[in-house]
Amino acid sequence: MLSGEVSHEDSMGNKGIIGPGAVQWMTAGSGIIHQEMPNPNVVPITGFQLWVNLPKKEKMMSPRYQDITSDQIKTVSYDGVEVKIISGSWQGTIGPVSDLMVSPLYLDVTLEDGKTFECELREFDTAFVYVFSGTA
Repeated sequence: MLSGEVSHEDSMGNKGIIGPGAVQWMTAGSGIIHQEMPNPNVVPITGFQLWVNLPKKEKMMSPRYQDITSDQIKTVSYDGVEVKIISGSWQGTIGPVSDLMVSPLYLDVTLEDGKTFECELREFDTAFVYVFSGTA
């Protein structure tokens, strides 16, 4: 979540509020029923959902849920660049999302005007960049 609040509840008994800077990491596996309801009193509501495909052999695994609060997400800052490490490892800092069946490197990068960011990828990695605000 970037701003606002969303209430979450699922069939495994997990429930709570996802607020600014927090991450909800759910592994659907063999199935989980969940609902999310935006709080209309806390606006604007802005966030992202990113879906990561499980390997074929893990598709029917038991579902799991991780609730990551904003204070659990480590940030590396340097020369007008701020990098929040959500999953994977970058510059020796490990993100809080753990125990995954895949190895995503999920970074939230904020750049001051005119600054650059570089990230080395492994040979078979797939990468994408989503520019949320500004230009790149």
